[in-house]
Amino acid sequence: MGGNRLRRARSLVLATGLVAASSACAHGGFEGVGTFYAGLLHPLAVSAHLVALVAVGVFCGQRGWAFVVDSLPTVAAATMIGLALARPETEPVAGPLLLVAAGFTGLAVALELKLPATAAAIWVALVGGVIGVDSPTDLATGSAERWIALGGTSLGVLLLFAWCATPVARINAAWQRIGIRVVGSWLSAGAVLSLVLVATGRGA
Repeated sequence: MGGNRLRRARSLVLATGLVAASSACAHGGFEGVGTFYAGLLHPLAVSAHLVALVAVGVFCGQRGWAFVVDSLPTVAAATMIGLALARPETEPVAGPLLLVAAGFTGLAVALELKLPATAAAIWVALVGGVIGVDSPTDLATGSAERWIALGGTSLGVLLLFAWCATPVARINAAWQRIGIRVVGSWLSAGAVLSLVLVATGRGA
């Protein structure tokens, strides 16, 4: 069972790296699925969000199941606050900032950094908040559709975070922990690659 979890984590990181390399910071969308589902799938359409969420999920999972459970409301609240503050003009700054955060988070996983619980919780909240700020919508402010889309996005962020953190939190064997550290190094490298593509004008 533990081997299956580790293979799942490796496959997810590989897919994340491929998406990040091919579409760095692209704010894609899913047309024809409805406002709520477009918001729900939004974290999968934006490579910076995908890399950051996988990284922070693995980071939390590495700290154990109790920390994952405690982080769920933190991620939810921070993302919703960020979504409320999101504006189109924040994207050029928030996207690269999110990739930097993902790179440092992956590095923390690779080094198995033992941050104090409070500092780790603050870091998780900051990443969730920046994801929210980097998720503006062109729907009319105050409209029902806008709130539906933002609700879908916040749920999508929370589900992806939980999906990544849960299997990692249940890993106990020493060789599996080493594998997770390798995953962290891949995540950090993927974030740096995406950031380089953006900085050189090759990212969308």
